Amino acid sequence: MSVKFSVAALSLLAGIPLGLPISAKLTATANSSSSITTSRLESRQAQGKIAALQANLRMSYRAIPLGNISSPLTGSDPKAVAQQAFNNSEAKSKQVAIAYPARGKAVVTITQLGLEDDSVGSIRYRVELTRSGRQWRIVWAGFQVKCQSGRGHQNWSPQNCV
Repeated sequence: MSVKFSVAALSLLAGIPLGLPISAKLTATANSSSSITTSRLESRQAQGKIAALQANLRMSYRAIPLGNISSPLTGSDPKAVAQQAFNNSEAKSKQVAIAYPARGKAVVTITQLGLEDDSVGSIRYRVELTRSGRQWRIVWAGFQVKCQSGRGHQNWSPQNCV
């Protein structure tokens, strides 16, 4: 089964209200120091929940050692850094999505469909980046595959095709 989470869905799963962003909650409660402390605590708790959700999402991907990536791991645009690292020109179509689950963090999902491979039909990469100053750096990457018909599983999985 393929599961995709939007930033809104991650917010809901993490228990973050969709009405006001956390920064707006801090501004709205500036009259009371106890409210500010509570809001900061809620912000840290929400960030912790999002980090836990990301770790759970990682479990459905096979990790790629960053030392195996031959392109630069840093750059000014997180989407461009991820695409440069995982560009497969033999794919018939490609979809790229980016989400910013927390300040200074980006997750790029690259889905390549219609591979000209006898076993693997499609591959999906999850690339997590963090920002330091003006530079984004890949901190984790993983992949899932869908097999060609008759060559194994037909759902997104970290398992090999046959």
